[in-house]
Amino acid sequence: MSGKLATLATLSLVLAACSAKAPSTATAPPSPGYSDASTSADIHAGLLTPGSDTLYAAESEPPATPEAWAKVEAGAEQLIEGAALMQTGSRPEGRAEWIRISKAVEDAARRSASAAHAHDADALAAADGDFTAQCEDCHNAFRDAGGGMMRKP
Repeated sequence: MSGKLATLATLSLVLAACSAKAPSTATAPPSPGYSDASTSADIHAGLLTPGSDTLYAAESEPPATPEAWAKVEAGAEQLIEGAALMQTGSRPEGRAEWIRISKAVEDAARRSASAAHAHDADALAAADGDFTAQCEDCHNAFRDAGGGMMRKP
């Protein structure tokens, strides 16, 4: 009888692991307060900056608990949402490069979310490097007059 109980317990653990929440692959509806009409500055300040700051912090000090990894995954989801919103409304009109960069940031942030979900610090660093490169491209082209993110004001 104890062998059957052990088998049932093992099966329960396997099923629970298989049904664990996977990282998002679809763009979620905008967070309250954000819409197609939100300004780029609002989206940047409310979603892109806090999301990327969370991911950068995890590179400096990798999370040590499942709860800490969940916070990193949530940061990646903020970045995904912000990048998706940057592709809507009037922001991308006539700007093919804007769309390309926004999609690339979104794709890299999805890889960051997957890495966080898997608790893989190396994959997280690689994905974060990918979105950072795209952020730099955007700042060079659209925000900092070619000076990039690291330009001194």
